[in-house]
Amino acid sequence: MLEWAIPRPSAAYNFASLPRVNSREPLWDDPGLPARLARGEGYLGDAASGRRETLMIDSATAEPEQLVIYPANTRLPIALAAVTGVFFLSLLVKLYLITPVAIAAVAALGWRWVWQLGSRQDEGDQLVGRGVAVPTLAEVSRPPGWWGSMFLLVANATLFGSLLFGYAFLWTIAPGWPPPAFIAPSLLTMLVAAGGAVLAVAGVTFSGRSNQKGGTPVPGLLAAVAGALGLVAAFSMMLWSAPPATGHAYNATILVLGCYGLAHAALASLMLIFVLARHRAGYMSQRRRGELSIVRVWIMYLFAVTGLVVPAVYLPGLVT
Repeated sequence: MLEWAIPRPSAAYNFASLPRVNSREPLWDDPGLPARLARGEGYLGDAASGRRETLMIDSATAEPEQLVIYPANTRLPIALAAVTGVFFLSLLVKLYLITPVAIAAVAALGWRWVWQLGSRQDEGDQLVGRGVAVPTLAEVSRPPGWWGSMFLLVANATLFGSLLFGYAFLWTIAPGWPPPAFIAPSLLTMLVAAGGAVLAVAGVTFSGRSNQKGGTPVPGLLAAVAGALGLVAAFSMMLWSAPPATGHAYNATILVLGCYGLAHAALASLMLIFVLARHRAGYMSQRRRGELSIVRVWIMYLFAVTGLVVPAVYLPGLVT
């Protein structure tokens, strides 16, 4: 049991260096392990950088894959949690005038918190002990933020799938369907949505390839921003032309789907602008590419959302 490899009472950091485990009973197999860990002979035994670090390992081989650097002490998480609570409370008690203020505060605090991460210079592979060197999280294609985004979007897609299923369920089962009138199809909205989605994906893909070759990602990012803002405009036009949500369940469903698409388009626009600002501030380079890979995941998800929401809203009015 590895907990017996640290002294009692244990220090705040637990292990002075991280052990390499090759069996189910590492301490039984190697009684001298505690002394070697205390001497810093494991992974991350040298704290010369003064940073909070840990290792991210390969899920199949358990080999060290990248060096994860944690942020320093900050009050921002508790402030962000409080403002997020204000957002939900404003919806629960119907103080809707506070809701946009809370959303803006959440975006501002989140921006400030994430801005503290990263480095303005390439660090290269870092020695982490036992003769192993790995890149930092900013210098890999799949940093922890990429994995976190993937898992979050899987859960998000489950919610989105539930919305679409509810729409289809009401369409086939609920009484009073079809509704008295469908939303009027808008060729302009569909063209803006299609063009925005394609431009956003093409722009973020081009920016990543350009950065990988040592060029500037700015033109591609600017194109992606234009595409994402175009989607903001398209979903806004969709909601503006939608019938009042109180008249029929169909109207309410259209409102929810439109707001879902608008929220993700606005979030993607903010993320792209953030990445542009980070590049201008020197946080990105050919090697420090992690943030580009993260934002690309969100743009691809927005593309999928657009490709499902727009037909779900407008096709019934076209075929009837």
